[in-house]
Amino acid sequence: MLRCSMSCAILCPAGSQKFKILSILHKDERGKEIDPHYNLLDMIFKGQIIRKADFEEFEQERLEEHQQVVGPDGYSCLQRAMLEHNILMLSKIYLNISLESMGEFLNIEADKAEQIIGDMIFENRIRAKLDQRASTVYFDVEFGGKGIEVAGASQQQQDSAAVDQ
Repeated sequence: MLRCSMSCAILCPAGSQKFKILSILHKDERGKEIDPHYNLLDMIFKGQIIRKADFEEFEQERLEEHQQVVGPDGYSCLQRAMLEHNILMLSKIYLNISLESMGEFLNIEADKAEQIIGDMIFENRIRAKLDQRASTVYFDVEFGGKGIEVAGASQQQQDSAAVDQ
């Protein structure tokens, strides 16, 4: 049962509820002993960036066929959960980031990154603003952003301000 709970926690959408569940599961010492994929849960809980290589084994060995189905957005539930997790981690590092830079970091197209973060904003799982004209995401500083700007986003913001004047 604990193993199934850990899998469900990994697969659920990123946000504060997921963190609460991960916190409970991470404290349970039995998880380390019974689950060879505990490391993935540990990485997510600690807020580390998750790369495809970090979750491939989990995907192949643990997920049932119905959990590997690719949705209309082109991602399985695990892939989308990892993308959302990484977006949340970016919000803790950056004040703003261009969609192009975010897409490069996530290894997806900028429009897909925009769609995912748009969904997260709409569902109140991340506090951010999308500036489609500047192709930039602005993270809420109080909620997570640290105030580090990406050069591409800063330049676009300056260009946008010059056009407005």
